[in-house]
Amino acid sequence: MIRLEKIALSYGEQQVLRDCSLCVAAGERVALMGPSGCGKTSLLNAVAGVLHLPGVTVGGTVSYVFQESALFPWLTAAENVNVVLGDSADTLPQAKDWLAQAGLEECTDKYPRQLSGGQKRRVAILRALAYGGDVLLLDEPFQGLDEAAQQRLAALIGQVWAGRTLLLATHDVREAELLDCRVLTYSDGKFV
Repeated sequence: MIRLEKIALSYGEQQVLRDCSLCVAAGERVALMGPSGCGKTSLLNAVAGVLHLPGVTVGGTVSYVFQESALFPWLTAAENVNVVLGDSADTLPQAKDWLAQAGLEECTDKYPRQLSGGQKRRVAILRALAYGGDVLLLDEPFQGLDEAAQQRLAALIGQVWAGRTLLLATHDVREAELLDCRVLTYSDGKFV
């Protein structure tokens, strides 16, 4: 469960969120849609605890796919997933299984610098899914992915994250549709 109560947010002198309140029930999927700079990413950061805003309550453990893939450059694709599984030789086969589910078998031993933008994106999503938790935050998760990869990942997210809370920040209504989200649109400092 996520509850935001009377959130206010400004960038310099420009106030983007005013008295913004919303509730995402346990197990619900919600998409925040709006223009760049309206506070979508900041709200996700507040839910994750990266940005401290008063009025934010989160029930449970959060797994986060940032807008940038944020992979560890010194770890291979498999090791980037394995780091959330226990980071041992015993858990490495599980990490490789996660990569296989997204069609990344050939990438297991490649470092981020050797991966395309779409491959990095998929590894970041797989790492968040492997981490698990109660709340999944997705910040424009399918950017740089072709339609087939988007559908494959959306199906995997739907399967793995069934019954758990999901909060998506996106510009693309198709992402919200693929993930079966209730859409809240930015209007006058709030998401409605």
